[in-house]
Amino acid sequence: MIRAIIAILAGLLLMGDFFDKGRTGRFVEKLRPFDATIGVTAIIFGVLNIFSLLGVLLLLGGLVLGARALASVPNVGDDLVRAGNAVGHFRTLIGFVLLILGVLAVIGRIA
Repeated sequence: MIRAIIAILAGLLLMGDFFDKGRTGRFVEKLRPFDATIGVTAIIFGVLNIFSLLGVLLLLGGLVLGARALASVPNVGDDLVRAGNAVGHFRTLIGFVLLILGVLAVIGRIA
């Protein structure tokens, strides 16, 4: 259940540009200060569930969201930031799929 919630939050942040200033847009703006935290958490859950589609997408979305925080990782930080920036071109697509899979996981359609 927690990975579904992380997927929804990460998906909302990744798709943040598509939401107007309505209720969802205000919620996304309140989430923005936590994008690195949500990104690193998504990476952790992605690695723990790497053999599922949701796990792979959490890993990719976490790389995009947590790029700033990953710069401080010794020896591999620069490589992780480059990977996050490369995947960042697909930010909206990853966010959309994460949001859909997260909602489906919450309602019990996928494991």
